[in-house]
Amino acid sequence: MFFFCPLTGEDVQHQCVVLAACQAQSSQSASLFLGSWLSPPLVHSLSYQTRAHLYESLGLWMKHVAEDKLQVHVESLGLQQFQEDLRPQRLSMCRSVLQGLAQAMALPNPPNNCWTILCSTTEKIFTLLPNQIQDDEVDLYVGVTKCLSEMSDTEIDRITRVTENQMEKTCFTLAYLTSQGRVPLLGLNDIIAGVLRGWSSRRVGWLLLQTFYQCRLATGSNTGVLKRMEWLLELMGHIRNVAYGATPVICGDTKLATDFLFQVFAAAVVSWGDHFMPLLLGIRSQWFPWQPDSKPQTLRHSLYGQESVTDNVLPQCLLGMSHSLSLLLDKEPWSSQTHKFIDWLFSITEGPEQCLSAVTVSTAKAALLALRSSAEFKKKAVWTRAYGW
Repeated sequence: MFFFCPLTGEDVQHQCVVLAACQAQSSQSASLFLGSWLSPPLVHSLSYQTRAHLYESLGLWMKHVAEDKLQVHVESLGLQQFQEDLRPQRLSMCRSVLQGLAQAMALPNPPNNCWTILCSTTEKIFTLLPNQIQDDEVDLYVGVTKCLSEMSDTEIDRITRVTENQMEKTCFTLAYLTSQGRVPLLGLNDIIAGVLRGWSSRRVGWLLLQTFYQCRLATGSNTGVLKRMEWLLELMGHIRNVAYGATPVICGDTKLATDFLFQVFAAAVVSWGDHFMPLLLGIRSQWFPWQPDSKPQTLRHSLYGQESVTDNVLPQCLLGMSHSLSLLLDKEPWSSQTHKFIDWLFSITEGPEQCLSAVTVSTAKAALLALRSSAEFKKKAVWTRAYGW
């Protein structure tokens, strides 16, 4: 016995539009038919499921419909989903828009007119997303970051320019791009500079620490060990310049600035020295361990974890820095730079008291003594200086 399940008008409409989207690249009639459904008034009669499918399959049909139809559907109607008053109710549609955008932008050699629309839409979505990241919207920020990763370095720099009002959003975006090897570690310097201007540093420390650890796990020319070592040595030079007054501090509090910079240094060291110390500090081996389907839905998850841990994670790195630094400098090519680290630690321990806190100085002294088994430390001029003889 056969049971017949009749299709509703909505089902038929959905199947026709899906078929047209698939056939648009090979059939002019299909592309014309599809184009008629991409803009008002017909687009408003499409079901939620059909509209989501059109956004998700953007890369299939965007080259085969009229430019004005594409622009209305993506840059106008698609952007509406991200408006502040609509976004909380349209999260699923927002995800579909970003999924389609990312896949379309990843295609090789898209036509210039399509590329312009895709880039413009991505920039506007980034602007619309709020600065403070909510847990149920994390994937929207990841989605727009994936779109940005397909753009040129110049465009990424322009769109993600660090400002006081967008500190958390741009920090996450640059941190994620850096951890994936898309942009160099230098991209984090603007975030660090923002904190030194006195802008909000809430959650910045956790994002930096997570980025450092993810950089270690990533493969790419921007995250290789030589690039990481080069960046860390430059940071050390910057800390010394700030401490000795060669580089002025905009926030006006040199001791506060050197504290933060030294904590960033410690975060990089504990992230790259070994694997267990970052985990003890609450850093994850993945940005989003609950995706895809790696956690039961009954378990709570969040981007940052407990606020008490997130807000204090950088100072906590100081506790493990001495141990991690000795492990780090036991490895190549780091070991070849041991003398530079020792000289720099001396410059901190012997630096001007008004510019360096007691915690920073004592941590630097502990890190220096932790290197006592190294060949460089065993030189008489070094160990006698370290022990104050």
